[in-house]
Amino acid sequence: MESCTADLRKLQFTDIKVDTPSRHSVVKEADYVPDLCSVMQKGSVAELVSYFCLFHDACAILRASRVFIHPHFRSTLRVCRGIMLCGGFTLNRTICNSAVMFHPDRKAWSTLPPMSQPRTAAADAVDGSHLYLCGGSTSLDMATGRNETLRCSESYDALLEQWTPLPLMADLRLQAMAVWWAGRLYVFGGHHCNAPPVNMPERPTTSVQCFDPLWNNGTWNDLAPMSHGRVNAACLAAPEGIYLCGGESDSLGRGVLAASERFDTVRGSWEALPPLAGGPRTKAFSARIADAVFVCGGMGGSPGQSALRSVECFALAATTTTATPTAPTIPASGQWVARSPMNEARFSFGFSAGSAVVAGLLYICSGNRENFASVERFHPALDRWESVAPMSELRVMCMVGEAAGLLFVFGGMEPRSEAKSSCECFDPALGRWTALPPMPGPRYGACIAGVTVRSRYCEPSQF
Repeated sequence: MESCTADLRKLQFTDIKVDTPSRHSVVKEADYVPDLCSVMQKGSVAELVSYFCLFHDACAILRASRVFIHPHFRSTLRVCRGIMLCGGFTLNRTICNSAVMFHPDRKAWSTLPPMSQPRTAAADAVDGSHLYLCGGSTSLDMATGRNETLRCSESYDALLEQWTPLPLMADLRLQAMAVWWAGRLYVFGGHHCNAPPVNMPERPTTSVQCFDPLWNNGTWNDLAPMSHGRVNAACLAAPEGIYLCGGESDSLGRGVLAASERFDTVRGSWEALPPLAGGPRTKAFSARIADAVFVCGGMGGSPGQSALRSVECFALAATTTTATPTAPTIPASGQWVARSPMNEARFSFGFSAGSAVVAGLLYICSGNRENFASVERFHPALDRWESVAPMSELRVMCMVGEAAGLLFVFGGMEPRSEAKSSCECFDPALGRWTALPPMPGPRYGACIAGVTVRSRYCEPSQF
Protein backbone atom coordinates (compact mmCIF):
# COMPACT_ATOMS: atom_id res chain seq x y z
CA MET A 1 0.00 0.00 0.00
CA GLU A 2 2.85 2.41 0.84
CA SER A 3 4.40 1.70 -2.56
CA CYS A 4 1.08 2.38 -4.26
CA THR A 5 0.67 5.67 -2.38
CA ALA A 6 4.17 6.76 -3.34
CA ASP A 7 3.48 5.84 -6.96
CA LEU A 8 0.24 7.80 -7.02
CA ARG A 9 2.09 10.86 -5.76
CA LYS A 10 4.31 10.76 -8.83
CA LEU A 11 1.33 11.69 -10.98
CA GLN A 12 1.05 15.43 -11.63
CA PHE A 13 -2.46 15.96 -10.28
CA THR A 14 -2.16 19.76 -10.47
CA ASP A 15 -1.82 19.54 -14.25
CA ILE A 16 -5.02 17.53 -14.64
CA LYS A 17 -8.21 19.43 -15.41
CA VAL A 18 -11.35 19.18 -13.32
CA ASP A 19 -13.60 17.33 -15.77
CA THR A 20 -13.61 13.58 -15.22
CA PRO A 21 -13.31 12.39 -18.87
CA SER A 22 -10.08 14.32 -19.41
CA ARG A 23 -8.69 13.00 -16.13
CA HIS A 24 -9.43 9.44 -17.31
CA SER A 25 -7.62 9.97 -20.59
CA VAL A 26 -4.59 11.58 -18.96
CA VAL A 27 -4.17 8.73 -16.49
CA LYS A 28 -4.75 6.02 -19.11
CA GLU A 29 -2.09 7.54 -21.37
CA ALA A 30 0.43 7.97 -18.55
CA ASP A 31 3.75 6.24 -19.14
CA TYR A 32 3.90 5.04 -15.54
CA VAL A 33 1.13 2.84 -14.15
CA PRO A 34 0.97 2.07 -10.37
CA ASP A 35 1.46 -1.49 -9.15
CA LEU A 36 -2.21 -1.48 -8.17
CA CYS A 37 -2.99 -2.14 -11.85
CA SER A 38 -1.83 -5.70 -11.42
CA VAL A 39 -5.02 -6.40 -9.52
CA MET A 40 -7.28 -3.71 -10.98
CA GLN A 41 -8.16 -2.56 -14.44
CA LYS A 42 -6.64 0.65 -15.78
CA GLY A 43 -10.05 2.28 -15.92
CA SER A 44 -10.66 1.66 -12.22
CA VAL A 45 -7.34 3.28 -11.32
CA ALA A 46 -8.20 6.24 -13.52
CA GLU A 47 -11.51 6.70 -11.75
CA LEU A 48 -9.83 6.42 -8.36
CA VAL A 49 -7.34 9.12 -9.33
CA SER A 50 -10.12 11.30 -10.73
CA TYR A 51 -12.08 11.21 -7.50
CA PHE A 52 -8.90 11.87 -5.54
CA CYS A 53 -8.26 14.99 -7.63
CA LEU A 54 -11.83 16.20 -7.17
CA PHE A 55 -11.48 15.68 -3.42
CA HIS A 56 -8.18 17.62 -3.49
CA ASP A 57 -9.88 20.55 -5.25
CA ALA A 58 -12.75 20.55 -2.76
CA CYS A 59 -10.34 20.59 0.18
CA ALA A 60 -8.52 23.58 -1.32
CA ILE A 61 -11.78 25.52 -1.54
CA LEU A 62 -12.71 24.65 2.04
CA ARG A 63 -9.28 25.69 3.30
CA ALA A 64 -9.61 29.03 1.54
CA SER A 65 -13.06 29.65 2.98
CA ARG A 66 -11.57 29.01 6.46
CA VAL A 67 -14.80 28.02 8.23
CA PHE A 68 -17.50 25.74 6.79
CA ILE A 69 -20.68 25.14 8.73
CA HIS A 70 -23.35 22.74 7.55
CA PRO A 71 -26.76 24.48 7.14
CA HIS A 72 -28.29 22.10 9.68
CA PHE A 73 -26.06 23.55 12.42
CA ARG A 74 -26.08 27.23 11.43
CA SER A 75 -29.10 28.12 13.55
CA THR A 76 -27.52 26.57 16.64
CA LEU A 77 -24.18 28.40 16.33
CA ARG A 78 -24.05 31.23 18.84
CA VAL A 79 -22.11 34.17 17.45
CA CYS A 80 -22.12 37.89 18.13
CA ARG A 81 -20.09 40.96 17.38
CA GLY A 82 -16.86 41.64 19.23
CA ILE A 83 -14.54 44.65 19.04
CA MET A 84 -10.92 43.70 18.53
CA LEU A 85 -7.91 45.91 19.32
CA CYS A 86 -4.41 44.93 18.28
CA GLY A 87 -1.00 46.55 18.20
CA GLY A 88 -0.52 50.28 18.62
CA PHE A 89 1.50 52.22 21.17
CA THR A 90 1.64 51.45 24.85
CA LEU A 91 3.68 53.00 27.68
CA ASN A 92 6.84 54.92 26.73
CA ARG A 93 5.68 54.99 23.09
CA THR A 94 6.50 51.32 22.70
CA ILE A 95 4.80 49.51 19.82
CA CYS A 96 3.20 46.29 21.07
CA ASN A 97 2.11 42.99 19.52
CA SER A 98 -0.71 42.23 21.97
CA ALA A 99 -4.35 41.81 20.97
CA VAL A 100 -7.52 41.99 23.06
CA MET A 101 -11.24 41.55 22.44
CA PHE A 102 -14.07 43.54 24.01
CA HIS A 103 -17.37 41.66 24.26
CA PRO A 104 -20.23 44.20 24.20
CA ASP A 105 -22.81 41.55 25.10
CA ARG A 106 -21.27 41.06 28.55
CA LYS A 107 -19.05 44.16 28.78
CA ALA A 108 -15.91 42.15 29.42
CA TRP A 109 -12.42 41.83 27.98
CA SER A 110 -10.53 38.76 26.84
CA THR A 111 -6.87 38.45 25.92
CA LEU A 112 -6.12 37.05 22.47
CA PRO A 113 -3.01 35.37 21.08
CA PRO A 114 -0.40 38.02 20.21
CA MET A 115 0.52 39.04 16.68
CA SER A 116 3.70 37.66 15.16
CA GLN A 117 5.43 40.99 15.85
CA PRO A 118 4.68 44.51 17.11
CA ARG A 119 2.72 46.58 14.61
CA THR A 120 1.09 50.00 14.21
CA ALA A 121 -0.07 52.13 11.27
CA ALA A 122 -0.96 48.94 9.38
CA ALA A 123 -3.57 48.67 6.65
CA ASP A 124 -6.51 46.66 7.99
CA ALA A 125 -9.63 45.06 6.55
CA VAL A 126 -12.38 42.82 7.94
CA ASP A 127 -14.26 39.90 6.42
CA GLY A 128 -16.81 38.69 8.96
CA SER A 129 -14.77 36.77 11.51
CA HIS A 130 -11.41 37.52 9.88
CA LEU A 131 -9.18 40.55 10.44
CA TYR A 132 -6.37 41.21 7.97
CA LEU A 133 -3.33 43.37 8.81
CA CYS A 134 -0.85 44.43 6.14
CA GLY A 135 2.44 46.26 6.59
CA GLY A 136 2.78 49.02 9.15
CA SER A 137 5.67 49.87 11.45
CA THR A 138 7.22 47.55 14.01
CA SER A 139 9.49 50.02 15.83
CA LEU A 140 9.88 53.76 16.19
CA ASP A 141 12.96 55.22 17.82
CA MET A 142 12.20 58.86 18.64
CA ALA A 143 15.89 59.55 19.37
CA THR A 144 17.22 58.38 16.00
CA GLY A 145 14.03 58.64 13.96
CA ARG A 146 14.41 55.08 12.73
CA ASN A 147 11.12 53.57 11.61
CA GLU A 148 11.11 49.88 10.65
CA THR A 149 8.42 49.37 8.02
CA LEU A 150 6.91 45.96 7.30
CA ARG A 151 5.82 44.09 4.20
CA CYS A 152 4.53 41.05 6.07
CA SER A 153 0.81 40.40 6.57
CA GLU A 154 -1.26 38.20 8.83
CA SER A 155 -4.90 37.37 9.47
CA TYR A 156 -6.79 36.57 12.65
CA ASP A 157 -9.69 34.11 12.70
CA ALA A 158 -11.97 35.14 15.57
CA LEU A 159 -13.91 31.86 15.44
CA LEU A 160 -10.80 29.68 15.62
CA GLU A 161 -8.97 32.26 17.76
CA GLN A 162 -5.68 32.03 15.92
CA TRP A 163 -3.34 34.11 13.73
CA THR A 164 -2.22 32.92 10.30
CA PRO A 165 0.74 34.45 8.43
CA LEU A 166 0.09 35.51 4.84
CA PRO A 167 2.62 35.59 1.99
CA LEU A 168 4.89 38.64 1.94
CA MET A 169 3.74 41.64 -0.05
CA ALA A 170 5.97 42.90 -2.85
CA ASP A 171 6.49 46.28 -1.15
CA LEU A 172 7.02 47.72 2.29
CA ARG A 173 3.86 49.63 3.22
CA LEU A 174 3.24 52.16 5.98
CA GLN A 175 -0.08 54.00 6.36
CA ALA A 176 -1.50 52.21 3.33
CA MET A 177 -5.22 51.67 2.71
CA ALA A 178 -6.90 48.25 2.63
CA VAL A 179 -10.36 46.92 1.76
CA TRP A 180 -11.88 43.43 1.72
CA TRP A 181 -14.30 43.15 -1.17
CA ALA A 182 -15.91 40.23 -3.03
CA GLY A 183 -13.65 37.62 -1.47
CA ARG A 184 -10.38 39.47 -2.00
CA LEU A 185 -8.09 41.73 0.01
CA TYR A 186 -6.96 44.92 -1.76
CA VAL A 187 -4.06 47.08 -0.50
CA PHE A 188 -3.41 50.53 -1.95
CA GLY A 189 -0.40 52.83 -1.74
CA GLY A 190 1.54 53.52 1.42
CA HIS A 191 5.19 54.41 1.93
CA HIS A 192 8.13 53.06 3.86
CA CYS A 193 10.56 54.80 6.16
CA ASN A 194 13.60 52.78 7.16
CA ALA A 195 16.11 55.56 7.73
CA PRO A 196 16.20 58.74 9.80
CA PRO A 197 14.82 61.33 10.08
CA VAL A 198 11.37 60.09 11.04
CA ASN A 199 9.54 62.66 8.86
CA MET A 200 11.42 61.73 5.69
CA PRO A 201 9.94 58.46 4.39
CA GLU A 202 10.10 57.64 0.73
CA ARG A 203 7.53 59.00 -1.68
CA PRO A 204 4.19 57.15 -1.41
CA THR A 205 3.85 54.36 -3.92
CA THR A 206 1.18 54.02 -6.61
CA SER A 207 1.22 50.23 -6.46
CA VAL A 208 -1.85 48.13 -5.75
CA GLN A 209 -1.86 44.50 -4.69
CA CYS A 210 -4.63 41.96 -4.22
CA PHE A 211 -4.60 38.85 -2.03
CA ASP A 212 -6.86 36.08 -3.28
CA PRO A 213 -7.12 33.11 -0.87
CA LEU A 214 -8.59 30.92 -3.63
CA TRP A 215 -5.79 31.49 -6.13
CA ASN A 216 -2.81 29.15 -5.86
CA ASN A 217 -3.35 28.59 -2.12
CA GLY A 218 -3.33 32.34 -1.52
CA THR A 219 -1.00 34.71 -3.35
CA TRP A 220 -0.52 38.44 -3.86
CA ASN A 221 -1.14 39.74 -7.37
CA ASP A 222 -0.11 43.11 -8.79
CA LEU A 223 -2.94 45.23 -10.17
CA ALA A 224 -3.10 48.42 -12.21
CA PRO A 225 -1.40 51.25 -10.27
CA MET A 226 -3.15 54.36 -8.99
CA SER A 227 -2.73 57.67 -10.80
CA HIS A 228 -1.15 59.15 -7.65
CA GLY A 229 0.86 57.67 -4.84
CA ARG A 230 -1.23 58.02 -1.68
CA VAL A 231 -1.12 57.66 2.08
CA ASN A 232 -3.81 58.59 4.61
CA ALA A 233 -6.48 58.68 1.90
CA ALA A 234 -10.19 57.96 2.34
CA CYS A 235 -10.78 54.42 1.07
CA LEU A 236 -14.28 52.94 0.76
CA ALA A 237 -15.79 49.97 -1.09
CA ALA A 238 -19.12 49.94 -2.93
CA PRO A 239 -20.71 47.76 -5.63
CA GLU A 240 -19.43 50.16 -8.30
CA GLY A 241 -15.84 49.80 -7.14
CA ILE A 242 -13.35 50.96 -4.52
CA TYR A 243 -13.08 54.72 -3.99
CA LEU A 244 -9.79 56.48 -3.13
CA CYS A 245 -10.14 60.15 -2.20
CA GLY A 246 -7.55 62.73 -1.18
CA GLY A 247 -4.53 61.76 0.88
CA GLU A 248 -0.88 62.77 0.64
CA SER A 249 1.42 62.23 -2.33
CA ASP A 250 4.76 63.11 -0.74
CA SER A 251 6.63 62.31 2.45
CA LEU A 252 6.32 65.72 4.09
CA GLY A 253 2.55 66.17 3.96
CA ARG A 254 2.90 69.08 1.53
CA GLY A 255 1.54 67.25 -1.48
CA VAL A 256 -2.05 66.99 -0.22
CA LEU A 257 -4.40 65.71 -2.93
CA ALA A 258 -7.87 66.66 -4.08
CA ALA A 259 -7.88 63.92 -6.71
CA SER A 260 -10.25 60.98 -6.40
CA GLU A 261 -10.51 57.79 -8.42
CA ARG A 262 -12.43 54.52 -8.48
CA PHE A 263 -11.06 51.03 -9.01
CA ASP A 264 -13.25 48.59 -10.95
CA THR A 265 -12.63 45.22 -9.28
CA VAL A 266 -14.18 43.33 -12.22
CA ARG A 267 -12.22 44.96 -15.04
CA GLY A 268 -9.15 45.65 -12.94
CA SER A 269 -8.93 49.25 -14.16
CA TRP A 270 -9.09 52.76 -12.72
CA GLU A 271 -11.56 55.53 -13.51
CA ALA A 272 -10.75 59.15 -12.71
CA LEU A 273 -13.46 60.94 -10.71
CA PRO A 274 -13.99 64.68 -10.25
CA PRO A 275 -11.68 66.22 -7.64
CA LEU A 276 -12.95 66.88 -4.13
CA ALA A 277 -15.09 70.02 -4.15
CA GLY A 278 -13.61 71.28 -0.89
CA GLY A 279 -10.07 71.13 -2.22
CA PRO A 280 -7.12 68.99 -1.11
CA ARG A 281 -7.50 67.07 2.13
CA THR A 282 -5.79 64.26 3.99
CA LYS A 283 -6.45 62.39 7.24
CA ALA A 284 -10.17 62.95 6.73
CA PHE A 285 -12.99 61.01 8.36
CA SER A 286 -14.93 58.97 5.82
CA ALA A 287 -17.96 56.70 5.77
CA ARG A 288 -20.37 55.06 3.37
CA ILE A 289 -23.96 55.73 4.44
CA ALA A 290 -26.73 54.30 2.26
CA ASP A 291 -25.80 55.10 -1.36
CA ALA A 292 -23.33 57.90 -0.72
CA VAL A 293 -19.68 58.32 0.28
CA PHE A 294 -19.01 61.07 2.85
CA VAL A 295 -15.63 62.74 3.44
CA CYS A 296 -15.46 65.00 6.50
CA GLY A 297 -12.81 67.36 7.83
CA GLY A 298 -9.17 66.38 7.67
CA MET A 299 -6.10 68.50 7.02
CA GLY A 300 -5.99 70.93 4.10
CA GLY A 301 -3.22 71.71 1.69
CA SER A 302 -2.65 75.25 2.95
CA PRO A 303 0.56 76.19 4.83
CA GLY A 304 0.53 74.88 8.35
CA GLN A 305 -1.84 72.02 7.47
CA SER A 306 -4.90 73.65 9.02
CA ALA A 307 -7.76 71.39 10.13
CA LEU A 308 -10.99 71.54 8.10
CA ARG A 309 -14.70 71.74 8.88
CA SER A 310 -15.96 71.13 5.35
CA VAL A 311 -17.94 68.02 4.39
CA GLU A 312 -18.78 66.62 0.97
CA CYS A 313 -20.37 63.51 -0.48
CA PHE A 314 -20.53 61.56 -3.72
CA ALA A 315 -23.68 59.69 -4.78
CA LEU A 316 -22.99 56.04 -5.63
CA ALA A 317 -26.27 55.10 -7.29
CA ALA A 318 -26.92 55.72 -10.98
CA THR A 319 -30.02 57.75 -10.15
CA THR A 320 -30.83 60.30 -7.50
CA THR A 321 -31.02 58.71 -4.06
CA THR A 322 -34.31 58.89 -2.20
CA ALA A 323 -34.43 60.37 1.28
CA THR A 324 -35.10 57.99 4.16
CA PRO A 325 -34.86 58.56 7.92
CA THR A 326 -31.10 57.96 7.70
CA ALA A 327 -30.30 58.51 4.01
CA PRO A 328 -30.05 61.91 2.31
CA THR A 329 -31.37 63.05 -1.06
CA ILE A 330 -28.28 63.53 -3.20
CA PRO A 331 -28.33 64.14 -6.96
CA ALA A 332 -26.26 61.55 -8.80
CA SER A 333 -24.51 64.20 -10.86
CA GLY A 334 -21.18 62.45 -10.91
CA GLN A 335 -19.78 65.30 -8.83
CA TRP A 336 -18.82 65.87 -5.22
CA VAL A 337 -21.58 67.78 -3.42
CA ALA A 338 -20.90 70.06 -0.45
CA ARG A 339 -22.85 69.32 2.73
CA SER A 340 -23.19 71.21 5.99
CA PRO A 341 -19.80 71.71 7.69
CA MET A 342 -18.95 70.23 11.06
CA ASN A 343 -19.34 72.38 14.15
CA GLU A 344 -15.60 72.15 14.82
CA ALA A 345 -12.59 71.58 12.59
CA ARG A 346 -11.30 68.03 13.06
CA PHE A 347 -8.86 65.58 11.56
CA SER A 348 -8.02 61.91 11.97
CA PHE A 349 -4.61 61.00 13.30
CA GLY A 350 -4.25 58.29 10.68
CA PHE A 351 -3.14 55.54 13.08
CA SER A 352 -6.61 54.60 14.35
CA ALA A 353 -10.26 55.17 13.58
CA GLY A 354 -11.87 58.15 15.30
CA SER A 355 -15.33 57.79 13.80
CA ALA A 356 -18.12 55.23 13.54
CA VAL A 357 -21.61 54.92 12.05
CA VAL A 358 -24.27 54.10 14.65
CA ALA A 359 -27.88 53.57 13.50
CA GLY A 360 -27.19 55.45 10.26
CA LEU A 361 -25.64 58.48 11.98
CA LEU A 362 -21.95 59.37 11.73
CA TYR A 363 -20.17 60.05 15.04
CA ILE A 364 -16.75 61.74 15.18
CA CYS A 365 -14.76 61.80 18.42
CA SER A 366 -11.80 63.98 19.34
CA GLY A 367 -9.65 65.10 16.38
CA ASN A 368 -9.82 68.72 17.57
CA ARG A 369 -6.76 70.56 18.88
CA GLU A 370 -8.91 72.77 21.09
CA ASN A 371 -11.06 70.12 22.73
CA PHE A 372 -10.02 66.49 22.53
CA ALA A 373 -13.10 65.36 24.49
CA SER A 374 -15.71 66.79 22.12
CA VAL A 375 -18.01 64.59 20.02
CA GLU A 376 -20.47 65.45 17.28
CA ARG A 377 -22.74 63.47 14.98
CA PHE A 378 -24.14 63.94 11.50
CA HIS A 379 -27.74 63.31 10.40
CA PRO A 380 -27.46 62.57 6.65
CA ALA A 381 -31.19 62.93 5.95
CA LEU A 382 -31.31 66.34 7.67
CA ASP A 383 -27.86 67.42 6.51
CA ARG A 384 -27.20 68.61 10.04
CA TRP A 385 -24.42 68.29 12.61
CA GLU A 386 -25.08 68.40 16.32
CA SER A 387 -22.83 68.23 19.36
CA VAL A 388 -23.45 65.44 21.84
CA ALA A 389 -22.24 65.01 25.41
CA PRO A 390 -18.42 65.13 25.54
CA MET A 391 -16.34 62.18 26.63
CA SER A 392 -15.41 62.05 30.29
CA GLU A 393 -11.69 62.36 29.48
CA LEU A 394 -9.45 64.04 26.91
CA ARG A 395 -8.43 61.46 24.32
CA VAL A 396 -5.94 61.72 21.45
CA MET A 397 -5.58 58.85 18.95
CA CYS A 398 -8.33 56.89 20.68
CA MET A 399 -10.02 53.89 19.06
CA VAL A 400 -13.72 54.25 18.19
CA GLY A 401 -16.12 51.43 17.30
CA GLU A 402 -19.79 50.46 17.13
CA ALA A 403 -21.76 47.45 18.35
CA ALA A 404 -25.38 46.82 19.34
CA GLY A 405 -26.39 50.38 18.51
CA LEU A 406 -23.85 51.87 20.94
CA LEU A 407 -20.71 53.96 20.42
CA PHE A 408 -17.53 52.70 22.12
CA VAL A 409 -14.31 54.64 22.75
CA PHE A 410 -11.15 52.90 23.94
CA GLY A 411 -7.85 54.16 25.29
CA GLY A 412 -5.99 56.99 23.61
CA MET A 413 -3.79 59.47 25.41
CA GLU A 414 -3.97 62.98 26.76
CA PRO A 415 -1.88 65.58 24.89
CA ARG A 416 1.80 65.15 25.82
CA SER A 417 0.91 62.37 28.24
CA GLU A 418 1.00 58.58 28.51
CA ALA A 419 -1.35 55.97 27.05
CA LYS A 420 -4.73 55.35 28.68
CA SER A 421 -6.51 52.10 29.47
CA SER A 422 -9.89 53.66 30.31
CA CYS A 423 -12.93 53.09 28.08
CA GLU A 424 -16.46 54.45 27.82
CA CYS A 425 -19.67 53.88 25.92
CA PHE A 426 -22.24 56.36 24.54
CA ASP A 427 -25.91 55.35 24.40
CA PRO A 428 -27.71 57.50 21.76
CA ALA A 429 -31.10 56.74 23.35
CA LEU A 430 -30.01 58.07 26.75
CA GLY A 431 -27.61 60.69 25.44
CA ARG A 432 -24.92 59.95 28.03
CA TRP A 433 -21.59 58.20 28.49
CA THR A 434 -21.02 55.19 30.74
CA ALA A 435 -17.66 53.99 32.04
CA LEU A 436 -16.56 50.51 30.95
CA PRO A 437 -14.03 48.08 32.43
CA PRO A 438 -10.52 49.25 31.50
CA MET A 439 -8.49 47.51 28.84
CA PRO A 440 -6.00 44.85 29.99
CA GLY A 441 -3.26 47.39 29.19
CA PRO A 442 -3.01 51.02 28.04
CA ARG A 443 -2.70 51.74 24.32
CA TYR A 444 -3.35 54.28 21.60
CA GLY A 445 -3.04 54.27 17.83
CA ALA A 446 -4.12 50.64 17.67
CA CYS A 447 -6.06 48.84 14.96
CA ILE A 448 -9.75 48.47 15.84
CA ALA A 449 -12.18 46.15 14.07
CA GLY A 450 -15.62 44.70 14.63
CA VAL A 451 -15.52 40.94 14.01
CA THR A 452 -17.85 37.96 14.41
CA VAL A 453 -16.94 35.95 17.51
CA ARG A 454 -18.23 32.86 19.27
CA SER A 455 -20.29 33.52 22.37
CA ARG A 456 -22.41 31.41 24.68
CA TYR A 457 -23.98 34.56 26.08
CA CYS A 458 -25.79 35.83 22.97
CA GLU A 459 -28.78 34.53 21.07
CA PRO A 460 -28.38 32.11 18.15
CA SER A 461 -27.57 33.93 14.93
CA GLN A 462 -28.84 33.12 11.44
CA PHE A 463 -26.09 33.50 8.87
